[in-house]
Amino acid sequence: MNDPEYATFIAEDLYDEILKKNHNSLAQMLDKLRILKSYSFNKFTINAIQEINDNQFIINVLCRSKENGFRSTAETHFYDLDFKVSFDFEKNNILFYSGPNYELSEKNIKTEFANTFFAELTKGL
Repeated sequence: MNDPEYATFIAEDLYDEILKKNHNSLAQMLDKLRILKSYSFNKFTINAIQEINDNQFIINVLCRSKENGFRSTAETHFYDLDFKVSFDFEKNNILFYSGPNYELSEKNIKTEFANTFFAELTKGL
């Protein structure tokens, strides 16, 4: 995803707000995000980060999740997810957007990623 035009195209479909958090250290969070290339934490692996403009990024994430399936057998599911992360410096907000959610499990995974990634960005701030 080293194509800003393609990232801008993807960003148009990422309009469903997943998370909105207020934080006083947005500039430091933005600096941390700019230096990340690939990163793994918990069940998430960031495959690519593309800057769209000074305050917006597209993040592609792979999630590996084990869920109980039929008859309580664990099934592994893979989710290939795109997020738009926006920094609103006027209101000190960071916002996470994704595409529409069609399944509750996918919505939960997206929310979990946004909360977990926010925690990672704010470590030490």
